[in-house]
Parts: sequence; structure tokens; C-alpha cells
Amino acid sequence: MNETTTETATETEAPATAKEVRTWAAVNFRGHVGARGRLAGDVKAAFTEATGRQVA
Repeated sequence: MNETTTETATETEAPATAKEVRTWAAVNFRGHVGARGRLAGDVKAAFTEATGRQVA
């Protein structure tokens, strides 16, 4: 018996890096996002909601 699976783009795409999220946030996020350090949860959530990609 052959089973087929359907994968969405988010399942096959690599998670976004902090650099990618910071670049996105500089243009699209209301609020300050520092150049270094841990990304805040609200920034990660906004990125994931807007792009459909998870954050590493």
C-alpha cells in the first residue's frame, strides 16, 4: 500500500534565521528590534503570521 503525503511550504522550507527576521522587521514591524540579542516573541509571531515561515 502506497501512502502519499502532502507537505506545505512551511514543512519543507528551512526556518528563518534571526538575520532574515530582523531584515523583515525593519520594514514591516512596528516597534524596535535590536541588531543583536534574542528576538522577542511578538516579533517572531508577527513574522510567522506574515510569511508563514517558522523562526529558528
